[in-house]
Order: sequence, then C-alpha cells, then structure tokens
Amino acid sequence: MTNEHDSLQNAQDVAVSQVVNASQNAQAVNASQDVAASQDASAASHASASTPLSDRDIALTAARVANEKKAFDIVVQHVEELTGEAAYFVTMTARNDRQVKALCNAIEKELRDAKVHVLHRETTRDSSWELLDYGGVVVHVFYTTRDYYRLEELWQQAPVVDLASEVGFEGLEYTPRIEEFLAGCTRDA
Repeated sequence: MTNEHDSLQNAQDVAVSQVVNASQNAQAVNASQDVAASQDASAASHASASTPLSDRDIALTAARVANEKKAFDIVVQHVEELTGEAAYFVTMTARNDRQVKALCNAIEKELRDAKVHVLHRETTRDSSWELLDYGGVVVHVFYTTRDYYRLEELWQQAPVVDLASEVGFEGLEYTPRIEEFLAGCTRDA
C-alpha cells in the first residue's frame, strides 16, 4: 500500500512538475511574443514617424473620409504651381450645417490618428463653411455657400486629382455644375 501511495505521489509530483514547466514555457513564449509585438509596434511607430504623409496623401485622406461620410462634389486640386499658400485644396459639399462640422471632425480625427495635426480651423457663424488648414493642404467644407464662392473655379488652371481612379473612392456624387467643371480640367498625375 505504501508503494502504491509513493508511486501515486510520484506520479502526481511529475504531473505537477510538467504543468508548472508547461506554464513557465507558455509564459516565456507569451513574454517573447509580447516583446516581439512591442518591437514590431515600436518599429512601425518609428517608421510612420519618420515617413510622414505627403501633402497628396493628406489631401486624399481628407477626400476619402469625406466620401465615406457622404459628402458630395469632392474636388482635389493641385494648386502648388499657382499659389505659395498650399499644394492641394480639397473642396466638398455637406448636406446640412451639422454635416459640415461632422465632416471636419472626422477628417481631423483620421489625420490626427496618422500623426498629422491641423494648424488652423475656421468656421463661419452660420456653419455654412469650415476650413481645415494643414499647411500644404487646405480643406474647405461647404454647405450653402459653395455655389456662391465657387473656389474651385478660382483655381481652374490647377490640375485635379481623378478620385474615381484612386483606391477607396466609391459612389462619388457630383452635381451637374461640378461634373462640367471637372470635365474641363486637366488631371494631376
């Protein structure tokens, strides 16, 4: 009986030892994976910090967010050769004054997540026009005043980015006035 008891005790000790070893091995593997993941995240963070978005990428990100949030008449103009102010103007129309603010907030958040911060934000009293200034990119979000100001026509010599040929743009919506404007523009390479 004692031999059976000793034998059983030895088997339990071996089993406990195996469980402890397996647990320690699993913890070591998890710790190793955590360190590797942390190093990968750090490298990715460092890579994104060392390779900031280009002005074109910022403009396309703003336009893409606007498209996802149902803005219409989205136009991206490459104005760098015409003005010292910015490289790109992004102009869009919202469906109401609340959407103007929502579009600006969404664009600002998406770019902030990409480590690009707005330098200046302006709005009209009636929220019919908001502007986001990213230095090389200026984003104009209009509600009722777009047809009055017709900013895209002020810079009509500027090439436009063909958003329909860019990745991530589906269901772009244009009014006849903007369709006609785009038809007469040169395309940005």
